[in-house]
Amino acid sequence: MFRKLIGVSAVCAAVMLVSPLVAQHIHKAHEQEECRLGDFLCNHAKFHPLYQLWEFITGQSCCHNSEGRPTRDIEDLDAKVPDQQAQTAAGYRYRVWVDGMWCPAKEDTLMRISEAQKEQFRRYKRVNPDLFYSFLEYDHAFAPKATRGPNGTLICPVIYCLYKKKNAM
Repeated sequence: MFRKLIGVSAVCAAVMLVSPLVAQHIHKAHEQEECRLGDFLCNHAKFHPLYQLWEFITGQSCCHNSEGRPTRDIEDLDAKVPDQQAQTAAGYRYRVWVDGMWCPAKEDTLMRISEAQKEQFRRYKRVNPDLFYSFLEYDHAFAPKATRGPNGTLICPVIYCLYKKKNAM
């Protein structure tokens, strides 16, 4: 009887140890399946070390530990295109793919890289070149998650920092 009890206890302990690891693995696999460029939290953890280096012109960090994400594109708005005229008149210069939709962004959100920031990126490039070059393959946007309006439609978040891969260091 004592041996059975020890055997059952050992099995229970093993299940308790392995279950969180299996659940974590399943969650990570699910996260990767669901991750689309531009979605909130998509690849933020991967690029977080680089996101921490971004600053507004004021010196404040763009990174709030979750809002940076690679996006599939940042496009210049064209004031001649009828559906973009109102946005350009309101001071928007770009449209950015975030959370499955195009959202407007103002010109001052595009990152201007200071010499000090360039040096930080050069240092990071020496330490982790694979991540650095992977980062440069994408445009990046910093914005909170899109919200839903009363009728259920998505509302664009305010985009407060942009990195355009054409402005590469």
